[in-house]
Amino acid sequence: MSRWNSADLRHGCIGVDVSGMNSLSLCSRGTMCPRCEERRATKRAWNLCKRLQNEIDVAEDAGLDLQVGVLTVTLPGRHHPIRNGTLREQYAYMTERKTMPGRIGEHSMRGLNTQLKDWGFLGGCHNLEFTWNDKQDWWNVHDHAIVVGYADDISCPLIHTGKDVWHDDELLPTKQVKGNTSRWMADLGFGQRYSLDWAEQHEWEQSIRYASKVAYMTKPVKAPREKRGELRRFFNGTDGGNYPRLSRPIGDWGRSFVPCNPI
Repeated sequence: MSRWNSADLRHGCIGVDVSGMNSLSLCSRGTMCPRCEERRATKRAWNLCKRLQNEIDVAEDAGLDLQVGVLTVTLPGRHHPIRNGTLREQYAYMTERKTMPGRIGEHSMRGLNTQLKDWGFLGGCHNLEFTWNDKQDWWNVHDHAIVVGYADDISCPLIHTGKDVWHDDELLPTKQVKGNTSRWMADLGFGQRYSLDWAEQHEWEQSIRYASKVAYMTKPVKAPREKRGELRRFFNGTDGGNYPRLSRPIGDWGRSFVPCNPI
């Protein structure tokens, strides 16, 4: 993992430092300065890669075929009232505990974690991202989840939506991940559209770094100025909710997984 000295850490940081000690803890989370975001993403990726390496080592010792993918789920369609909800309301909707038909009790992440376990996944990590849609004039909270399991155990009805696209003037393919629809997602209260990209072994680390980076990318530049206050209140937990957990472990990863919260 990269290391920076105190001068580097302050370079480009637009946070307020009242301590005189180059503290980054007061960096304005409402604007998410690039330098502090880079530190969060780097630390987050390091933790996730370490957890994944443990799974790789176990799989190799046991002679098992490990599979790693990135599953993206979204909010319901434009006619659902949550689409016009505040950032906090959309976040709460995506992460709330819900009952599932035929099951006792409430299940985290709207029951998605339970469904993933039923499909044979042993662990992973949700990484929540939110963007502002200028055309629709609303927030769009969605989840890029790392999902991990053994090929012999996984029985998932969701199809792989990524493919390599070759161009005549290129020697290497370009990965494109398109969407598909599933009643499973709709039954859980998410949007029907999803994407699932199973990574090749050489892409595992890349998938981890991608998902861990978007966990803290709010794209505030694309949000109108009048939304900056809402962003700040959301990140500081002063909008009627707690400080948001944008990264949430799945299954067995929750047992020994220490989430890397923003600094």
